[in-house]
Amino acid sequence: MNILAIVSRDLEKGSTKYRLAQYLDFLGTKDVRVEFVRRDEIDASVLERVRRADLVFNQKCLLRYSLAKKIIANSRRVIFDFDDAIYTRPGKPFSLFTRLKVE
Repeated sequence: MNILAIVSRDLEKGSTKYRLAQYLDFLGTKDVRVEFVRRDEIDASVLERVRRADLVFNQKCLLRYSLAKKIIANSRRVIFDFDDAIYTRPGKPFSLFTRLKVE
């Protein structure tokens, strides 16, 4: 299995280290290969790497909307890893700005 992991910085960043990097040796024994791409290196050329991957693991990187849609469309599977919980308040009114973000 080939995984393309989109990360914000290097493998020593806490969230990347504890969610992915610490498992690289174990994953290698299971024939799982992980290729990393940093968020600031992503452009349209990443789509070929996305097509080759069995799974795209986006580790909390917000991308330009049009590029994110292309990545999703060209992926077999996508996991978006949120760093913190996301809360909504069903039934309670939000401000206009917050309502637009939530929707």
